[in-house]
Amino acid sequence: MGEPTPTVTPPRVRPASRPQAFLNATPVRDSADTSAVTDGLPILLMVFTAAGAAFVGVFVSAAVSAVPAGLCPLRDSAALGLAVTARLRTTLLVLTNIILWEAALLGAYFTSDALPIVPTLWLMSSSCLALWLIDVRHHRLPNAIVYPLYPLITATLVFAGVRSAQWRLGEVLGSAALWAVFFGVIYIASLGKGMGLGDVKFAPVLGAAVGWFGWGASIFGLLAAFVVGGIFSLALLLLGRSRRQAIPFGPFMMIGALIGILIGSIATEWYLAA
Repeated sequence: MGEPTPTVTPPRVRPASRPQAFLNATPVRDSADTSAVTDGLPILLMVFTAAGAAFVGVFVSAAVSAVPAGLCPLRDSAALGLAVTARLRTTLLVLTNIILWEAALLGAYFTSDALPIVPTLWLMSSSCLALWLIDVRHHRLPNAIVYPLYPLITATLVFAGVRSAQWRLGEVLGSAALWAVFFGVIYIASLGKGMGLGDVKFAPVLGAAVGWFGWGASIFGLLAAFVVGGIFSLALLLLGRSRRQAIPFGPFMMIGALIGILIGSIATEWYLAA
């Protein structure tokens, strides 16, 4: 009898990468690796993320009531007392903050170079959550929240640069300057009527955060803010709202930044290729 024919194991073909989730980065986990989300470490990380988001969410609730009243959520005990009193609002904000933090973590987990930027996304999501509500209710972006974001965003971006070995100084600083100049020019040209000074102060922070994702994300996000704001304003006019009634622009800045992070680089590359 002849010797048995040896079994040849065909080489494993790596599945095609699925479309990237939220940045212009190459996914590093294919469909065969998605079960890793159920491993111990990611689940533990998600639990700690939820706990941290809940803790920060209480201060977000405190800031929404305390900052417009001149109180500091980190220093004044009365500020935390307001958060405890408004139980329903605090609960909703805590849950919303948990969702935002977990979404940032999971979105970054499935991309190749996004994990180092997660602390920046956490910082911005919680800050924007508080600023959104304050701007809608009081038409202002308080310095008590905006000013501390400058050193904090710098620290988180430095962390991202150290961990990823990709400093992206040109994109970050250039994007911050672009957003600052753009909103500053509108503020000066309109004599403060078309844009609030709080928006101008907040613009460099948003620009720096979005700039880490590239020039495409920054420019696309900047344009998206005005497109979304314009559509919303037009809808209000069609519904009979007075033109003289002020509309807070901070929320549209945040929406534009989010759009830029999610699809800005992809949309820009598609446009240039076309």
